Amino acid sequence: MNTIEFPFELGTDYEDWELDLEILPDRVLHYDSYIYVGKDVKFFLNNITYNPELVYNLDVLEAVILTFNMSTASFKKMNTELTKRGSKVFVEVKNNTELHHYSLESLYVCSCKGSDGLHLVYSSNYPIHTSLLSSLI
Repeated sequence: MNTIEFPFELGTDYEDWELDLEILPDRVLHYDSYIYVGKDVKFFLNNITYNPELVYNLDVLEAVILTFNMSTASFKKMNTELTKRGSKVFVEVKNNTELHHYSLESLYVCSCKGSDGLHLVYSSNYPIHTSLLSSLI
């Protein structure tokens, strides 16, 4: 199984990115949300991410929401790659949003395809992961 490189490492301190972040309204109580506005373009599985959202608790990065501008074919290709590299995928549809759930390297990962776009959420904290997914659908 190949390791997947995520653009932001969970567990890092707010100080590591603070000059590249702008505050957002919080999605989840007791967690602070920021948009990454740095000059470095962030990629996930060779796909450019747009406006990555970093979610912190007590200045520690707990979760990330990546947004993509890609075709449905590219979305399927990304999900195929996630399936190859991780556990068996669980697919469901909630509120007209297609959710692909994965468990990768002790992370909860979900790709979402809804009317507002294509997203990927990752976290090692299941409650925050599910709360962020609920805010997207």
